[in-house]
Amino acid sequence: MNLAKSIGNLQKYGYLCRYYVSTSTSRLAVSTDLKSKIDYNKNDFEAWRSRLYYQSKKRGILENDIIFGDFADQSLKTLTKKDLEDYDSLINGDTNEWDLFYYVTGISKTLNCYNDILSNRNVMTWLNESTKEPWYDHMDNGNSVINCHDLNLPNSPNAQYFVTIKAWNNVLTPLLLKGMSRVNIISLVFRLNELDNQMQYFNLGAYFKELESLSIEVINKNSKEYDLYPFFSNVPTIQNLKLVNVPFKLSTKASHWIKSIKRFYVDNNKELVYLPKWFSFGHGLVKLIIKNTLLAEITPISLLPNLENVRLSHNEISHIHRVSFVSEFLEEVDLSHNKITKLAAHTFSQSPSLRYIDLSYNHFKTQLPERAFFKNSKLKYLSLANSYITHLNPEAMIGLQNLRTLVLSYNPGIQLDIFTLLPLKSLQKLDLNWCNLTKMPMAVSQCCHLNTLQLSGNLFYTRDSMPSEVLAMLSNINRIDFDRNPLVEMPYGLFLVPLNNVELIEQILETIIQLPLWQREPCTPYMWHIHLSNSTKELQRKVAPWNEKKMAQNSLQHCRQLYESTLDKLDLYRELEQSSGCEATRKLRSAKDSCDNEQAEMEKKVEEKIKNEWLLKESQIHSMYTTEKPRKLKTFNTENYLMISIATNIFLASFLSTLMIFAIICRIKKYWDRREHDDLSNNNYQQTTN
Repeated sequence: MNLAKSIGNLQKYGYLCRYYVSTSTSRLAVSTDLKSKIDYNKNDFEAWRSRLYYQSKKRGILENDIIFGDFADQSLKTLTKKDLEDYDSLINGDTNEWDLFYYVTGISKTLNCYNDILSNRNVMTWLNESTKEPWYDHMDNGNSVINCHDLNLPNSPNAQYFVTIKAWNNVLTPLLLKGMSRVNIISLVFRLNELDNQMQYFNLGAYFKELESLSIEVINKNSKEYDLYPFFSNVPTIQNLKLVNVPFKLSTKASHWIKSIKRFYVDNNKELVYLPKWFSFGHGLVKLIIKNTLLAEITPISLLPNLENVRLSHNEISHIHRVSFVSEFLEEVDLSHNKITKLAAHTFSQSPSLRYIDLSYNHFKTQLPERAFFKNSKLKYLSLANSYITHLNPEAMIGLQNLRTLVLSYNPGIQLDIFTLLPLKSLQKLDLNWCNLTKMPMAVSQCCHLNTLQLSGNLFYTRDSMPSEVLAMLSNINRIDFDRNPLVEMPYGLFLVPLNNVELIEQILETIIQLPLWQREPCTPYMWHIHLSNSTKELQRKVAPWNEKKMAQNSLQHCRQLYESTLDKLDLYRELEQSSGCEATRKLRSAKDSCDNEQAEMEKKVEEKIKNEWLLKESQIHSMYTTEKPRKLKTFNTENYLMISIATNIFLASFLSTLMIFAIICRIKKYWDRREHDDLSNNNYQQTTN
């Protein structure tokens, strides 16, 4: 009988079974054999089985015990008549609760590890202070019981174990750790409710020489002044170190794991104020996460040569302009929620592989320097949200031609020059939410690939806040958010959005219906009803209440004239869009691609033709002059080259001469036409005067 699920439930609901084994691919469990099945007449005890099923489910519900419910669903229907008798006597008789527990789960009172443990991959152990005997909850304390000091595990000495300890006992846990030092423990996890004072006096490095992964996670934040650095500082082979709610201070003496560490994670440690110089010797460190600390200086971090991912949010970092990240493999940097006041041009100049930078929620007191990201051409995401940025010039954006997302939200009063976003040739998403903008910046019209523009929570009030000349450049955008603005006038430029862009029109319509302008301007709903008369049925349904009949009832027939005159004025902006830089860029790119393809095909044809001609000539020459010396053949080929060159030059000269003559003739013709026009105008003028 496989009891993996039952054992998992024991772990979940806190039963005192303290030894569990599983593999990385499938969970394994303790298994025992029930009594062999016997022949029985099914009809004789079907009602009996139903009654036991009902009692088991009822008991499981009343006692909040999932084991009885699972046993009733999965195992009760397979029990024999004799098994049903045993189970009936246990559940209805005056028996020990542990006997019923052993029967339902299939766990024997004497746990024989050699027979019952099916694999050796993961070992999970935990202790409870309420139990006096280590490792077991059973009445029988036989030879098969696991000993904390001398673990009789049923595996070879080289088997790898992953251990999780969920409570610290000042007597049993040190014995357990010493006993585990005799086997190959490569991963050790302490998942504790709270720290114990004795932990800081235990040295893991004295017992675990091959430990690769160490994690200490404390659920309850401890206000006591502990220093757990001696607990883990001397383990020489740690590659992954995770410390959550663990107070410690890094000493001036280098830790033994600094040369082997690859991933370092620290969360919520108010004792961590600085990193010692030896931290820069972690040349194997690739991922570093330090958050919710008092860390202010990151010079040792910037000197790590192989760093790929660094996340240092919610700290006290301020002087970042004094450092320069030297890792050429660095891809992600998160410095949000710090106290950075200044950024230098050299800060990220040595990390050309950067793809993600988050500098949000800082306090910049100066403008971003020119060419701050000049060497970061692979950057895809840049966040400067809520960083007190008041002005952004195009020089600071140079080098970000591959940037996809730029976040500038929560920067009140930020000013963007008209060409600020011009270097961002690949920008797709721009976030300007809650910036107290009174007008949509003209700079957004320079982003030819922009598909998402966020302008929510600003101070747009009149229709001039969203100029038609800017909206005309954004007619191909996929989404524009401008909700939570006090707009009282309809921006007519929204009518420039093509009707086939259904999703964008639907999003715009849902937004303006919620804005004050929908109630303040009586013609706005009717104008949208007229505008969407040729759109999809779903869009027409949204504005159906404001039909022609209702417009006539409210004496608003002039709204149609207003709509028609508005569209006439918008024709100018449609022409502006067609002649805009983005449209010209699209046409130029399309023409360039077409020309490149045609040129490639033409060059290929010319090469094939020349190759065929030369092969033919070589074969003819070889057949005619097989007896001549190679020198004469070379002279003959040189003469042929000279004749071809002369013929080509003559052809080009004649072609250019023809073009020049044609241009001169056209010039003379225009001159005579203009002269005749002037003479005719003078004659008409004289006749009118006379």
